[in-house]
Amino acid sequence: MADAGIIELPIYPNKDSKQGSLTRAIEDKTGTLEASTLTTAVDETPPREYPGGTKLWLAFLALIFCLLLGGLDGNIIAVAVPSITDHFHTIADVGWYATAYRLTTCALQFTFGKLYKLHSTKWTFISSQAVFLIGSVLCAAATSSSMFVVGRAVTGIGVAGGTAGFWNLLMDLVAPAKRPVFGSIFGAVEVLSSLIAPPLGMRWLGRGGPVRTADILHRRCHYAIPDMALVLLDKPTSRLLRSDCHGVHQSLQKAEGILPWRVIRDRNVAAAIIFSIGLVSSLTILEYYAPAYFQAVHGYTAARSGYMILPSLIGTLIGLAVQGPGTSFFGYYTPFMVCSAILTPVATGLMTTWGQYTSLAPLICYFGLLGFAAGVGFQCPQNSIQTALSKEDVPLGLALVLFAQSFGPALFTSVSQIVFTNRLSADLQSTLPGANVTAIEALGLTEIRKQFSDGMLDSVVSAYGRSITASWYVALALACLCIIGALGTEWKSVKKDKK
Repeated sequence: MADAGIIELPIYPNKDSKQGSLTRAIEDKTGTLEASTLTTAVDETPPREYPGGTKLWLAFLALIFCLLLGGLDGNIIAVAVPSITDHFHTIADVGWYATAYRLTTCALQFTFGKLYKLHSTKWTFISSQAVFLIGSVLCAAATSSSMFVVGRAVTGIGVAGGTAGFWNLLMDLVAPAKRPVFGSIFGAVEVLSSLIAPPLGMRWLGRGGPVRTADILHRRCHYAIPDMALVLLDKPTSRLLRSDCHGVHQSLQKAEGILPWRVIRDRNVAAAIIFSIGLVSSLTILEYYAPAYFQAVHGYTAARSGYMILPSLIGTLIGLAVQGPGTSFFGYYTPFMVCSAILTPVATGLMTTWGQYTSLAPLICYFGLLGFAAGVGFQCPQNSIQTALSKEDVPLGLALVLFAQSFGPALFTSVSQIVFTNRLSADLQSTLPGANVTAIEALGLTEIRKQFSDGMLDSVVSAYGRSITASWYVALALACLCIIGALGTEWKSVKKDKK
């Protein structure tokens, strides 16, 4: 008999009983409601918030310092090459001054892309800047051409980490619709550093004299140390320079290798790689050999040859000013890629028509057109990667693009160097049959005007001019690749933010 106050309920062990059916119905209904509630919660997830105000601009200030330093390092070498060849008495390593730098930069892009995905963006970025400073010190203290090449290689390692970190930080700081504008601002800052590089280079080189190592070392440290201090000591900025990773252990569990197949096979990634190789490689070859062309062929001083690069840099600045706001306003970056892909081969082809007696107007106009064409399309591959890929794949996609932007110049600058030296040797042998070709090639690019009389000088200068122009045909072929990448890019709007 049951105790008082306790009501016994009948137990139906059968699954088909009424109570069992009712219980399952309630459970099913509850599960449906919970799933519906969960779906609603997911759909109502607020959009991602980005930092603003003082914290945002402090972070940008740190990045601007890094861009100024990197821009100075990347552009001052072209102006200094003729004086460096005079100092080390060789032109055999001219191509390696750029190739060693680019080669290490591209070789470590995938590594840094994975490091930024697994570790703190802040400390990875700072470490890369420290390596950059070490490489700069090696370049400044170089006592031989080989040591200078090694210093450039170490500097390239630091640039690899800094470049990858810059784009990852920009993705965390700015909404997709605003990234093209800020990207163009940073591009303008880099162009500004390029404008500063020629006069600074002449200050360091002593107006065409030997390399002043102590002065270079002092200046490099002067610019690099405040940059490091800003990132290290500025706490609001440091808090922004953290990655969104959930711990190294959890990230390693999700790792799919350095290059997941889903990223490699993406159409936009492949198009961005082709476009980047064509555009950056052609621009690098032309701008790298242009100062040597002006000094060896036209007899310009090192300072004037540096100023002759300004049309290209100003054109690039104008192109960036058009592309960044234009992409943010219209939402599409693909039209700017197509425009760049058409104008770059045209400008490159016009530059191959330069000769020993070309007037000043074509030198300025053709070089300016090249800069504008490059500026209009330079940021587009990064915009494409940030828009087309998911957030977790963006660092690896950017690593692929940055690899292409470094690997292309590293490879094809060496190819153009081979074309230049082979053509120069052949032209000197045919023009001056009895001359010591090896001795002529061992002279610096500016010393040839001091070693030959007027009659022989004209033949030697013409040979140098034809040889440099021959190397620019490599740039012309690469510029034609840009149209393939531009037409292969999907039309996606940057105004559609990803949650």
